[in-house]
Amino acid sequence: PLCVYARLRPPAGAARGEVQVRRRFGQAKAIQVRNMEFALDWVFDEETTQEELYEMAASERIDWVLSGFSATLIAYGQTGSGKTHSMIGPKSVMESGSLDVADPDELGLIPRACQHLFDELYNREAQTS
Repeated sequence: PLCVYARLRPPAGAARGEVQVRRRFGQAKAIQVRNMEFALDWVFDEETTQEELYEMAASERIDWVLSGFSATLIAYGQTGSGKTHSMIGPKSVMESGSLDVADPDELGLIPRACQHLFDELYNREAQTS
């Protein structure tokens, strides 16, 4: 199924102002911008960790891939909106030169998905040998 998520980055300087997360039944599933409201599958706020984002938005898709289905994760947004941070991690992850050296809490969706994929493939191979 197609799922649409939004991740809000911390505002630069001033308060977020015109963008509000709307919660229904304790779940963040809509954003209000000025007088328009957008319904989404989930809204991640500024407090969401990289791990929480991965577990909610990507982990199940890797399981689908391992079952033979296709999955795509796309980051879309204006320059400086946090796409690279969400997909790869902060600058420190890219500068570390190795995922083994990077802080695991900072890893974005791509390194977590790769790790998940290869861990599962390794576990499956170990079980069959």
